[in-house]
Amino acid sequence: MPRQANLRALAKMLSIEPQQLQYGDDGKRGREPRGEWRLVAWYLWLASAWPLVLLSGLLFGAVFLSLVASTTALVRHNLPPAQWASGIAAFTVVFAAGQIVGPTMVGWVSDGPGGLARGFVLSALALWVGAGLALRQRPLRQLTRA
Repeated sequence: MPRQANLRALAKMLSIEPQQLQYGDDGKRGREPRGEWRLVAWYLWLASAWPLVLLSGLLFGAVFLSLVASTTALVRHNLPPAQWASGIAAFTVVFAAGQIVGPTMVGWVSDGPGGLARGFVLSALALWVGAGLALRQRPLRQLTRA
C-alpha cells in the first residue's frame, strides 16, 4: 500500500520506528492512534494521490509565474525601457537572496526550543510584513531632466 510505504519512509527520515510515528512514544503501548498522528496519516495517504500532487504542482506553478509576471510589470511600469533588464536582474538577485536567507533563518529558529511551530510563526510573520509593505507601495516618480 502506498501510504504504508510513505509512513515507513517518513519514519526512516526521522530515525524512528513506524509504530512510534503512528502511536507515539509516551510509554503507553496501547493500540489507539493518537489524534495528531491521524492527521499525519491522512496527509501521507493524500500525498500519494496523483490528482492532488498535480493540483499542488499547478498551484505552485501559478504562484511562481505570478511572481515573475508582477515583478516584470513593476519594472516596466517604473523604469525606462533602457533599464528594464537591469531592473529585472536586481529583483532576481533579491529574490535569490530571500530564497537563501529565509529557509536558513526559519531552520535556525526551528532548531531552537519552539521547534517547527515557531519556525512556521516566523514564516507567517515575514509574509504579513511583506504584504503590509506591498500594500504601501506607490508608483515611483518619473525622473525628468530639464
